[in-house]
Amino acid sequence: MVEENPRAHEKLSEAVWVYRTSKRDLTGATPFSLTCGHDAVLPVEINVRSARIAYQHSLVHGNYLEAMLVKLDDLDIKRVRAHQHMQVQTRRVVRAYDKKKMLGIEVEVELKQRYIIASVSAKIFSLLPLLISSKSITAIQP
Repeated sequence: MVEENPRAHEKLSEAVWVYRTSKRDLTGATPFSLTCGHDAVLPVEINVRSARIAYQHSLVHGNYLEAMLVKLDDLDIKRVRAHQHMQVQTRRVVRAYDKKKMLGIEVEVELKQRYIIASVSAKIFSLLPLLISSKSITAIQP
């Protein structure tokens, strides 16, 4: 890879940024928003002064912290919605697989592979109520 594209290391950070800020079909949200509770600020938004950035700069420090706490409280709801979205997408994949199977079309995906996403997401999200009830954020330190 290095011989084919010697400047690939310069593009890696851009590729990672795009991955973090792109919506996923499976969850319906970006990995960044599921982690931090809000969408990432793109560098171009700072240079151009988008409406979102202008609004954030107009907030008083206390109001900004309060708004961030509200977004963190809403993060659990957002994660639950992402899990529900994953379940819907998994059901769609299963239905499409079953439909092709009924028509007699050979499908490369084995029967056990269609349940991998559902079982992994069930294990991850079964811990969600424990995380929600055991930790509560009361303040954000600057």
